[in-house]
Amino acid sequence: MFTVIDVETTGVDATVNSPIEIAGMDFTNPENQFVCEFQPFEGAVINEYSLTFNGADKETLYLRPISFKEGISKLDRWLGSVKVLVVAGENPHFDDDMLRASFKRAGIAYPFGYRLVDLHSMMVAALMRKGLLPPTEDRKLPLNSDKIMGILGLPAEAKPHKALNGVRIEAEAFSRLIYGKNLLPEFREYPVLTLDEIRLT
Repeated sequence: MFTVIDVETTGVDATVNSPIEIAGMDFTNPENQFVCEFQPFEGAVINEYSLTFNGADKETLYLRPISFKEGISKLDRWLGSVKVLVVAGENPHFDDDMLRASFKRAGIAYPFGYRLVDLHSMMVAALMRKGLLPPTEDRKLPLNSDKIMGILGLPAEAKPHKALNGVRIEAEAFSRLIYGKNLLPEFREYPVLTLDEIRLT
């Protein structure tokens, strides 16, 4: 299947910004989860606007007990327990780009391949089957994570963003779209909608 991944960072450019928190879940074994907060790499550009999304404190980032390389190494070791090494998420290209650059910077072989599983694409396909695709805005589809969760009857991800929260709610959304069933106990209170019950919110 795939590995749901979420990365919180100091900015959006993988060449100069750094991951500071990574979480993952083996979708074939949802109890197998990973999360680690760590320092940015030395010299990373810190975009304070980006930190407003993940709640990190610029003044204490380099005081975290786990170094950048240790954080990436911990992730690499955890990935050894995962059955299928395919990055999945709501915006997996961003996470994959950050991870690929980070593994290279840490001197560790990148374990994932080039294929990605995209929650956004799955949601678009489901809406197209129902003829419910929303009108474009400036020729772009107005479907972000919060809107996708709303369509599926799930709450928006808690703010500020935390990597493990992102992984869990994205995995739940994948389960509902693929299997039509609940995956994680914390989302049992939200009824699973069938494809016929899905409506734009």
